[in-house]
Amino acid sequence: MTQYKPMNDEEIVHVASRLTREAVSFHDSELSDEREVVLQYFDGDAPRRSARSASSYVSQDVYDSVEQATAALLEVFTGDGTVGKFSPVEAEDVEAAEEATRYCDQVIFEKNDGFSFFQTGIKDGLMGRNGIGKVYWDEEETFYTEEFEGLTEDEVEILIEDPDFYELESLVVDNPTELLEGRIIDSRTNKQVRLENVAPEEFGITSRARTLESAPIVFHRMHKTVSDLIEMGLTEDDIAKARGGEADIGETDPEQERRFEGIDESTSELDEPAQEQGEEIWIYESYMKLDIDGDGVQRLWKIIHANSVLIHKEPVDFYPFIYWAPVPRSHSF
Repeated sequence: MTQYKPMNDEEIVHVASRLTREAVSFHDSELSDEREVVLQYFDGDAPRRSARSASSYVSQDVYDSVEQATAALLEVFTGDGTVGKFSPVEAEDVEAAEEATRYCDQVIFEKNDGFSFFQTGIKDGLMGRNGIGKVYWDEEETFYTEEFEGLTEDEVEILIEDPDFYELESLVVDNPTELLEGRIIDSRTNKQVRLENVAPEEFGITSRARTLESAPIVFHRMHKTVSDLIEMGLTEDDIAKARGGEADIGETDPEQERRFEGIDESTSELDEPAQEQGEEIWIYESYMKLDIDGDGVQRLWKIIHANSVLIHKEPVDFYPFIYWAPVPRSHSF
């Protein structure tokens, strides 16, 4: 019987890096050039005059077609504020089905900006062949400060025992009254489903994959600041290694430059951050089927890495990506 070796962190990052290099990174493929040209036609900057004597008229057909199709499709998903409806199976399921329908509508349109999510995804699909979305569970810790004055020690102790308590600072005793004043920092964890559009140049998939599920790797690359990486548990040495990764695609990506043409000509992405903690570094959130435990069975894993640094790994049950292709090509993503 074949014996399989477990994978260590270095081997996991090596495999992830190799597969991302071999995959279709949508910012440096022929599709990127195609989307740039489509954007020129959409903006009315193409086709350019072939000669001085030629007509300067530029057709707006691409713009009109995309906007009309977007409006028609948006009506389907957002027209009455209800994306879909849960159907009861038995008579006693009617109330639960109605409640589930209301809950999903609240998550999409109130907890998230559902209208913009659908609008951007539809337009990305019409102009770039694929509209990519991401749906995931998010737990975000937020901090807020409250000031207090005129409290006794017992009353301050009650504040400290609150489950949301994080830190007590600037505690001052008023000498005449011996009452306390100061500031208390509380933390609160917000938990919810997030809907996020993925920019085309930030998404990648194995070049000959037919579906998400059949791809050896699917990834979302994104910017994280040094501050973000510190919060994720990286050391100074790890961050130094992560800096050795690829250059900012904003420096060379003509599609992204085209998107901001006429809005920002200063290439502000290249400006230095106000602090070193705000420096942005590319990280990869990849989804791969790997046998990390060495038991011979591949499972779906979420791997987050920056250059040669493994930031996080965990087994997952599903891919967080959804995609829409208005004109799908059979047997091809």
